[in-house]
Amino acid sequence: SHAIGAACQPITGDMFVSDGTTSWLGDTVIKTRSVAKISELRIATTAVDLLDAPFQAPFTDLSRHVAITRYGLDWYHYALLATGGFDAVIECGLQPYDIAALIPIIRGAGGIITDIAGGDDIGPTVLAAANPEVHADLLRRFN
Repeated sequence: SHAIGAACQPITGDMFVSDGTTSWLGDTVIKTRSVAKISELRIATTAVDLLDAPFQAPFTDLSRHVAITRYGLDWYHYALLATGGFDAVIECGLQPYDIAALIPIIRGAGGIITDIAGGDDIGPTVLAAANPEVHADLLRRFN
């Protein structure tokens, strides 16, 4: 059995849905990017100072080596990761209701989402990545 997920951005009218196997933005199937080079990554977090102390320096260091770092979009970063707009989202301090609906959307689009240690107990820490290669690289950097 698969979990389903749905997230709506009323400002843009975007509706992200997933049956746990496939994800859509409206009627269009969405997929994460196949990017693997750190220098090409587009990464996001809500704010570096919201990351747990051990993860702040690794995030800041990573941000110096990637193509784009963005802040402040909250849950929308995860939806954009599922469309290929971002390649990784790293966050701390999340509650289950902050992330539960987004997990099947990311997985259905081909992404990987775990806690920062790589475990299935997602939240309060989250490491979402576009593909297994990016996820493995980020696990090494943050652990």
